[in-house]
Amino acid sequence: MMENQSIINYKDVLLKTAYYKDIAIKEMAKYGQPITNENINERLKNIDRYLAIFTHTTRKPEKKFDAQLFTKEMSEIHQDLQFLYELLYDLAIEEFVDIKSFAECHLREVERKTREYKARVDIETNSSFIGRTIFYADGPFPWFTNDHYMFTDLGEVQIKPGSKVAFLASGHNLSNKNIMIGLSIGNEVTYIQPYNYQHDTFTTNGSSMVNSYEVNINKEVLLKNTFELTPEKMEVNSKHSYITYSGRNKILTTQDKERQHVSQNDNYSFFVTGSWEVSFYIKGGTYAKFEFSKVVANKNFDGIEIRDLNKVQKIRMKDEADFGFSVKTDGEIYAEQKMCYVQDDKLIHVGGSLSNDFLIEEFTSTEPKMYHAFLRVFSDTEEYPRIDSIAIKELIESDVIMNDLL
Repeated sequence: MMENQSIINYKDVLLKTAYYKDIAIKEMAKYGQPITNENINERLKNIDRYLAIFTHTTRKPEKKFDAQLFTKEMSEIHQDLQFLYELLYDLAIEEFVDIKSFAECHLREVERKTREYKARVDIETNSSFIGRTIFYADGPFPWFTNDHYMFTDLGEVQIKPGSKVAFLASGHNLSNKNIMIGLSIGNEVTYIQPYNYQHDTFTTNGSSMVNSYEVNINKEVLLKNTFELTPEKMEVNSKHSYITYSGRNKILTTQDKERQHVSQNDNYSFFVTGSWEVSFYIKGGTYAKFEFSKVVANKNFDGIEIRDLNKVQKIRMKDEADFGFSVKTDGEIYAEQKMCYVQDDKLIHVGGSLSNDFLIEEFTSTEPKMYHAFLRVFSDTEEYPRIDSIAIKELIESDVIMNDLL
């Protein structure tokens, strides 16, 4: 503002100088005096151009009205007002330009933040089922090159012992072959390719402790919306992770937006009517052997038997016609699995539930370890991949989540 005031004062002097200079030239021309810069400056040197052109004088009431003097003074007042309006206009324009530049600068920052948040929302939306985000960064990244490799330092990342982590990236011209994230601790460095549905995760040393709780809610209660699911004697901890299983000895059938839990019949079999997608979880088993009433068109395993099951194995199958099946396993069958979150020291189950029986598993671990993270990008062409954003996800008991993708 002080800078604008100085500029306005300077313009005010320039306007009055031009005004007095014009008067001086007219007077010199009227009286036949030489019009030179020296003569003009001589006339202007005693005029205070920081003052208004009109100067107030006091007149006695009985003094005779001087019309010529009145006209001259009104002209001076008019000239002062004209200069004032010009200066105010210039000041308004300058203020507008300043505000416009300020707004544009902040709008660019808002746009940058918007792109950053959109990139994060996109990567979170597409990977929220995988686990908890423990690191996120967006470009542009500061790169340095070495042969066909580009590197950028990402800083420190805290990861819990016994956890699996997955690396996700968004950008242009990316592939699992040309981009990796490096995680180093001490003298050990582990490289992870971007997460895909089959592999590319890293398990840290250590293990998580698991506490299990069973909760049964009155069957009369309809669980259509998000609800509290805190077992008695459980001390909920926001630093722990919680997974729930619902619908024991049931399967989930899905068609468009319609969902149902189907129980075993008296022969320990499940029967599906129509074109429904079937899914369920086998928890804590080592094998699963199936018998089908017909050949099922689509399923996420080969043959009729699965050996060496994951800790939690998700089964999926679908056919266009009715079919039935039974499964023999040494594990437990649940229709659904979900991750819960902690709010106000309470365990919150997101969304409704078709069953009222729950198994809750609480995963605890020791203090996280500090890893140093960096990106390594390879290209044997002139075009390097463009990385817009990256994220590292921590997968507690990730077999539950990852098999949800198969």
